[in-house]
Amino acid sequence: MLSNFRGWLSWGIAAFFVLYQFLLQASTSVMIPELTHAFTIDSAEIGLLSASFFYPYIILQMPAGCLVDRYGARMILTVSMMGCAFSCWLFATAHSAATAELSRIFMGIATSGGVVSAMYLAVNWFPLERFALLAGLTEMLGMLGGAMGQNLLAFSVQAMGWRGTMLGCAAVGMLLALLTRALLADGPNETRPATANKHNMLQEFWQVLGIPQVWINGIFGGLVFSVITGFAALWAIPYLMKLYSIPLTTAAAASSMIFWGAALGGPLAGWLSGNFLSRRSIMLSGTFTVLVLLLFLFYGPGISLSVGFILLFALGFACGVYVLMFAVVCDFVPANLRGMALGFTNMMCILFGAPIFQPLIGMLLKLRAQPVLGASMAFSVQDYHFAFMVLPIGLLIAFLSIFLMSTKKRTVALH
Repeated sequence: MLSNFRGWLSWGIAAFFVLYQFLLQASTSVMIPELTHAFTIDSAEIGLLSASFFYPYIILQMPAGCLVDRYGARMILTVSMMGCAFSCWLFATAHSAATAELSRIFMGIATSGGVVSAMYLAVNWFPLERFALLAGLTEMLGMLGGAMGQNLLAFSVQAMGWRGTMLGCAAVGMLLALLTRALLADGPNETRPATANKHNMLQEFWQVLGIPQVWINGIFGGLVFSVITGFAALWAIPYLMKLYSIPLTTAAAASSMIFWGAALGGPLAGWLSGNFLSRRSIMLSGTFTVLVLLLFLFYGPGISLSVGFILLFALGFACGVYVLMFAVVCDFVPANLRGMALGFTNMMCILFGAPIFQPLIGMLLKLRAQPVLGASMAFSVQDYHFAFMVLPIGLLIAFLSIFLMSTKKRTVALH
């Protein structure tokens, strides 16, 4: 019983770091007017500033998986949380866009092992049949970080300014580092998992990249998740402010409904896939629902703000099917490659939305409207609809990719 409690505690600390990580990812979305004024930048540069978090984060996912396998989640997370604290302090004290971008790059480096560590602890402490549910719960906390983060940070920015808000985030990072060092354990009796391989990192890297199903699975999950990272995490708030002529806090509350929906939809998708329905059917129905809702929200008839709250929640709920990508990849790799494969899967999860769609949407807005420098709210609703067209295109590709994906469990023999 005590061992089980420590397993839940260890996984819980790592999963809470995922919540904190998502909060940092989405933090720029509630600071767009302040950042454009402070650094004298336009919409395209805001997109690049926000996305600069994700470039190192993506690149380091597979190395992070290897490092967690070698040194354990406790060491990696302790260093990661301290790095987050430093990065938040640097962002809070930045007086140029270059310094702010550098701090976001450091944040991406510091958080690169977060999701992989939580998944590692789930595999190491609990039976494998619980993994889909625990993966969903891990992502649920991440979505709560996005949901609560946008609301809490919006109020904090109004009360303390964006610099004071980021200093508060730095303090939270240091507190998490202390808790991790004191309470987290890598596994029963502090053992390393049997999956760790210290001698064949490059070989394992190429083995994972050589599995076609891993790529198809990653493309599916990344394009579905792009609705959250490409839309909800940055551009939803200014869009909703323009669409409904509402203040920042109300727009943040509306945008957060996407995160709240995904927080519930992810664990439910994991639970259903492990007990009742096939993963393919859940993926198909969820992705199709996301596509229809997104098209209706952007290009359908005008809807009231109250109905908009409901539809944004439903959009996030349907997006929750992306968590199945973590369970699917464990079906197609042998045990000794799971850390590396989970890192690659999380890399693909982030790849499309933030590094590609966030700046792309910003550039399309700039191309369409040519706003005055620093006038972040100068875009029309039609300008946003033009720029957002990349999202349904990506979802259509994700839907079609499911037909190329085998979701039946099998053993992959690699030599």
